[in-house]
Amino acid sequence: MLGILIIRWPNPAPAPALISEIWGMCPPRNPSATLQLSICKLRKWLRQITGATVGIRKAAGGYILEPGAAKTDLGEFRRLVKEAEALAGREAFERLARALEFWSGSPLSDVPDHRKNAPYIDVLEAERRQVIRRCAQLAVAVAPDAGVTLARGLCLEDPFDEEAHAILLEALGNTGAHAEALAEFDAIRQRLSTELGIAPGARLLRVQEWILRGRSYAIPPEPCSRMAIALEREQRVLDLASDLESLKERVNEILARLDNLRPVSAES
Repeated sequence: MLGILIIRWPNPAPAPALISEIWGMCPPRNPSATLQLSICKLRKWLRQITGATVGIRKAAGGYILEPGAAKTDLGEFRRLVKEAEALAGREAFERLARALEFWSGSPLSDVPDHRKNAPYIDVLEAERRQVIRRCAQLAVAVAPDAGVTLARGLCLEDPFDEEAHAILLEALGNTGAHAEALAEFDAIRQRLSTELGIAPGARLLRVQEWILRGRSYAIPPEPCSRMAIALEREQRVLDLASDLESLKERVNEILARLDNLRPVSAES
C-alpha cells in the first residue's frame, strides 16, 4: 500500500484502485472497511518510524501521501523535472541530468513479480524515457557528448525510434563525429527499409542533410511544457487502467454475490 501511495504521489490513490492492487481477485468480505483499517495501521506505523513527519490523508478520490520532510527517489526525480520546466538551455539540462541520477534500474525491481502492476511500471518507464529524451535534446547544444550517451541509450531500447536517432545524429554532429553520424543514419535507414518497409522520415533526412553540409546542430528542442503535457497524459492512462481494473473487480464481486443468492420460499 505504501508503495502505491508513493508512486501515485502527489496525486491521490483511489480507494477502488488500492483495493484492487492489494487484494486482487480475492478481496475481503468488506473491502472498504478493511482498507480503512489498513490505512489506520499504516498511519500508526509511519508515525512510529518517522516521528509523525509522514502521514496519509483522505482526499477527493482516495488517499494521498503527505511525505513532509521525508524524500523518495521518485519524489525528488519529479521535483527536479518540475523545476526544469521553468528553465532553458544548460540550466534545464543540468536539472534534468540530476533528476535522472535518481534512477538506478527498472521500477519495482525488488518487488516479487506476482505483486507487480504492469500499468504502474509502464507509466514510470515512459516517464523516465520522456525525461531522457528531453535531456538529450537539450544536451545537443550544451553538452553533445552527454547527448550522445543519452540518445544512444534510447536507440538501444527502441531500434526503430526515429526521433531518438535524429537526436543521436545531432549530438554526434556537434561533437565533430560526422562519419559516425552518417554511419548511424545508414544503419537506421537500412533497418527501417528491411524490417518495416519504410523510408526515413523528414526529421532524419533533415538532420542527415545538415551533417553532410558539416554544420553544427543547434535547433531549439521542444518546449518543456510539452513534456509536462505528455507526463500528464501518461498519468491519466494510469488512472484509467486502475479504474477499469477496479470496475472489473466490482463486477466480479456482484456476480459472486448473485451466485450466492437463494430463492425465497413461498412460505416465507
